[in-house]
Amino acid sequence: MASMQALLTAAGASPGTRHRWASVGYLLQQLLAAPPTGRSSAKAVAVGGLLDACRREAPWLAGLEDFVPADPRQVVRARLGDEVLRLAPGQVERPLADVTRWKTVAQATDSVLVPELGFGICEYVEVGLRYADLAIGALASSWPDGDMPTEGPATLSDQELAAAQMLLSMPVDAMVAPSEALRAALDWATAQQGEPIYDPRSPQSTFGRYLAVSHQQSDGGAARFWLPLGFLPESLGQGVVDLARHAASAEANVSLRFAQLTAERARRALWRFSDTIVGPPDTSNGPAVSPRDVVQWVVMFGPARALLVQLFARPHLTDAPFREEPAVLRTSEHARAHSDEEVRVPLPGGSLTFPQGRRSFRFSSSHLPDIWLRPNGRGWPPCPLRICFGPRPPPTATRISTPFAVNLPRQTDPT
Repeated sequence: MASMQALLTAAGASPGTRHRWASVGYLLQQLLAAPPTGRSSAKAVAVGGLLDACRREAPWLAGLEDFVPADPRQVVRARLGDEVLRLAPGQVERPLADVTRWKTVAQATDSVLVPELGFGICEYVEVGLRYADLAIGALASSWPDGDMPTEGPATLSDQELAAAQMLLSMPVDAMVAPSEALRAALDWATAQQGEPIYDPRSPQSTFGRYLAVSHQQSDGGAARFWLPLGFLPESLGQGVVDLARHAASAEANVSLRFAQLTAERARRALWRFSDTIVGPPDTSNGPAVSPRDVVQWVVMFGPARALLVQLFARPHLTDAPFREEPAVLRTSEHARAHSDEEVRVPLPGGSLTFPQGRRSFRFSSSHLPDIWLRPNGRGWPPCPLRICFGPRPPPTATRISTPFAVNLPRQTDPT
């Protein structure tokens, strides 16, 4: 059991096996479901044959391995309090953006979670990030240099296996969870032996919210086995979603606060491109927001151009944002079809009206704890957000009007 745990720990983090991580997850599930009883030690050279056997037993794994995760040798760091920790990219595309987003979700939820659970999203994420930093520190020196194949047989060196064995011998739990709150978060993130946690077809996480699995040792004592690094980022994302959903169901103000934080983040980004942003007056707790189908910000780019920004922000996704086309789409299409008419832009608690002649373009995005999404096409089927705020309008710019009338005060950059 111990030698297979070391083999999977090494293989689930290695640059030479990353194109076969779906098979590593399958092999891990087999290990958890039926721990080996023999005395033979797993060898690094055996990893390729074991993963190929998984593919033969479960041919559908091939469809999950057409994506090659980022090379774990890439150095990406994030700040955690006064510390800077190295991130494991795993099988997510933007691990640094994930950390930033999780911090925003924690601001909206932890005041509800901590009194009830003894920990919040901050502690849950901290445990995962601390382990990733610790594990990378133990394994990185054993990773081979140079280009590694991203197709064909998986490769693993004896040095990588030895580094994994060293990691498993360390007092990991005490190092990553020294406080009561962190230990509570780690316990919540640990699956019990025999618990069904493997879901390879999940769009979010193969092993749910779990970072580790509890198992019984040969002497009868309990031990914790941490999942391989390649699976931790997606597990953290799922855990944040689960905690945010729990907080929102317990306290209605969580959804409001998350929407306000999202609106504030969007406005801060937009200030880089314009010194005039039209929107509702801020409340004492932050930007005024609405769950209705309205535009959040109107960003002015000179006398003849404006950007309409609509946000859909929820701590967890329960349904499509709106049953009909979103406000920015309706507004733009109305302006295109009726260029001689005024155009009314609905805002939280008010509206803005353009007469004739102003050009505008639209931007809509959905903000969720696990990923930021952009509506695709005329409705709201989501796709990953890859748009950066910028001063150049997209080709879909349409004529609306100038000058304009607004029943809300303009906002100017406080800096």
